[in-house]
Amino acid sequence: TDAASKMSSFRGSIADSVVSGWFASGKPGLADFVLTQSDPETQQMALKAWVRMKILRDGERAALEWTQSLPYHADTKRLLLASGLAIVAHQNPQLCIEWLEIARDSGIDVGTFVPRIASAWGHHDPQAAITWVLDFPASAGRFRAIQRVATKWQRQDPQGLLRWVNTQDDAFDQTTIGLLRYRALSHTVER
Repeated sequence: TDAASKMSSFRGSIADSVVSGWFASGKPGLADFVLTQSDPETQQMALKAWVRMKILRDGERAALEWTQSLPYHADTKRLLLASGLAIVAHQNPQLCIEWLEIARDSGIDVGTFVPRIASAWGHHDPQAAITWVLDFPASAGRFRAIQRVATKWQRQDPQGLLRWVNTQDDAFDQTTIGLLRYRALSHTVER
């Protein structure tokens, strides 16, 4: 129901505040609280808040290393790493690219990492983010990443997206470039 979905989002928002405060207090029990959340959205918000606080206190690299040093289930460590990469990509996408390779080499399923990194990176430098994504082989994750970055870029600077697309005739697969060109042109016409 609609009320149930709003309650889940509300719990997620509260979890963020609780985790941030608990982390800052230094009191024990935070890991148990985060890991025992039964609502998946609440747990995901709590995990994200936890890793964000580690990044703020310990630095980006140390926090990403921490996500993989924990004695938790591989899925939990993967979620922590994915959340950390999405946060770090706003300021340091190169570190995220490095960690993407580390995760892949460690056998971690990185299928959702590329869209998360690209989406965060695309807030600040959509051209670099989309150029990075276009180097990946065609996949659902690559498509999601392109869509996310193109949407951000289109909102921020539709003319910039169109100018960039128009310089890409030989650079990437023409189907993707054609779709991006159509998207940029249709947005320009609508304005």
